[in-house]
Amino acid sequence: MLKNWTSHADYLHFISDAVLSLNDSQRKKLTSYSVSLAKLTSLNLDPLAVHLAPYYSHTGRPALHQPEIFRSFVLMLDCGVYSIDL
Repeated sequence: MLKNWTSHADYLHFISDAVLSLNDSQRKKLTSYSVSLAKLTSLNLDPLAVHLAPYYSHTGRPALHQPEIFRSFVLMLDCGVYSIDL
């Protein structure tokens, strides 16, 4: 069951709040990830939920944090990290 899909608008709001809560040194470090952050914030995964829903069971424990997992994979690939453990 595909449940609790975080919308793109909610994701952008989360990012905005997170950036505002950073101190100056953390913001400086964040600028080194600006290209990756731009990719993630422009990648709207909302249409993906419609396409993925048929592949999830309608019973049992719901899948959680699916868009976050996809964003993590995109970030890993963009940063050249090919191991989940790293």
